[in-house]
Amino acid sequence: MQSMDSDMVQPGWEIWSSDGERLGKVIEVDAQVLKVKKEGLLGGELVIPKSSIREVEEGRVEVSMTKQEATA
Repeated sequence: MQSMDSDMVQPGWEIWSSDGERLGKVIEVDAQVLKVKKEGLLGGELVIPKSSIREVEEGRVEVSMTKQEATA
């Protein structure tokens, strides 16, 4: 697995859960968390801890949580 550093994540990149579900797009990045605009009609935001990032490729971030865990 070729992986980039979690500090490389940029707004607009897609976030994917560990169970293969698209969670949304990054709207803000800070030292501890990624703020994500959720998918779907209701939208809203998720706050994903950077510690849960499992894999980073340009334009795509996979986290170690399932969709259910991330949206709980």
